[in-house]
Amino acid sequence: MQSTNPNTGGISYYAKFPAGGFFDLHWHTHDEYVVLISGEVTISRDKEVYDLKPGAFIVIPGGIPHYWDVPETGEVIILVKRDGPPDFHFVDR
Repeated sequence: MQSTNPNTGGISYYAKFPAGGFFDLHWHTHDEYVVLISGEVTISRDKEVYDLKPGAFIVIPGGIPHYWDVPETGEVIILVKRDGPPDFHFVDR
């Protein structure tokens, strides 16, 4: 973790996903702001699919189901900021 907002409990951090990784469908209570630092990733957000390249920015509103799909071609590093404390609510498919 890089930092925590003392007023909201929101955190900012870097995360790395391995090549071929998949982060299951889930949602968070608070909005999530993501910048793709390196690699390429596909994100499904509320049934819309986005193919992101380095420098891309996406906002994932609280309560919106989303997943991450990393191609076999390389790992991904993202920078994440949340509006409140982190939580993960996984969705059964």
